[in-house]
Amino acid sequence: MTIDVSICLPVMNGEKYLEEALSSVLSQPFRDFELLINDDCSDDSSWSIIQRFAAQDERITARRNSKRLGLFENYNEIIERSKGQLIKPFAQDDLLAPQALKSMVQAMRGNASAIMVSCKRSLIGQNPGEIVNRLMETGMADALDVDQATLLSGLSTGKSVIEACLKNYRNLVGEPVTVMFRRNDNAMKFDCQYLSLGDLDLWLRLLESGDFVFIDQPLVQFRQHKASQTQRLLNDVDWVLDFLRLSRVYEKHLIDLRIDRAEYCAKFVDLAAPLVAANVAKNREYIDSLSPHKELAYYLLRRLPRAIDGENNYNAVLQSTSWKLTKPVRAISKKLGGKKTLEQR
Repeated sequence: MTIDVSICLPVMNGEKYLEEALSSVLSQPFRDFELLINDDCSDDSSWSIIQRFAAQDERITARRNSKRLGLFENYNEIIERSKGQLIKPFAQDDLLAPQALKSMVQAMRGNASAIMVSCKRSLIGQNPGEIVNRLMETGMADALDVDQATLLSGLSTGKSVIEACLKNYRNLVGEPVTVMFRRNDNAMKFDCQYLSLGDLDLWLRLLESGDFVFIDQPLVQFRQHKASQTQRLLNDVDWVLDFLRLSRVYEKHLIDLRIDRAEYCAKFVDLAAPLVAANVAKNREYIDSLSPHKELAYYLLRRLPRAIDGENNYNAVLQSTSWKLTKPVRAISKKLGGKKTLEQR
């Protein structure tokens, strides 16, 4: 028996919104799907809710992990056992509009070259039905609106979308709830080496082998609240570090854009540093709870733009005539066991 769509839902302590999320899936007029759920060792009532829904609908296959895997590895476990030709990631906080699956499937069927489809999303907040016009104090709603406006309705080449994401330092494709992609066994799992941007990396990897369709209609609702995974990642420094990694993995696209990778990273740090500094100022309790390496990363990012200028000054000194003329003196000093020179440092 063939299945059109595999809906993949990782769950971890999602009791507050899980029933609403599951109901939005099971009420879809499009019926040819399987719903695969992995509970990642929740310590709330999530597993009980999942079991209750699974007993009522045979399209649901539910498992409870023996140990906590984390978001991306949990997604991979579900994708590994999926059977559908189309993979639909989903999230425990979010909702599908009634025509979401039907519209996405039609878009994929109507565009044979497309590897992926994404759609516009509405924003909802902590209370059911609440539309978020401005997401808390972060201004993230404005950023999401910008992302949506950047995408062209209809079919685009995968290469153009990859380069737009890199050039704008943004995940223009969207969160997992907005996406459906075609089964591609060579590149359809999340890379767990990424700390926060594993979804963007997967989208870019898929788009290297196919085109992209954007549906300019709000077919999903993306929820933002203080306890959400997205909000936790915004508070973390990992997303900054992941962008530096992306610049290496997709450097060939930067070359095509005639962007030097070192300059790309420096510009990104310049863009990120004020955001990191603001987060440090607003979230002292969070910063104080960070592991030492992450706290170090935070403060380095605040200072790195100035450090880059310092690097330029350092190089200027090394290239100066006076520095070159005094090289013999420094060599004698070194032999005599004097202090380390600037070059040695």
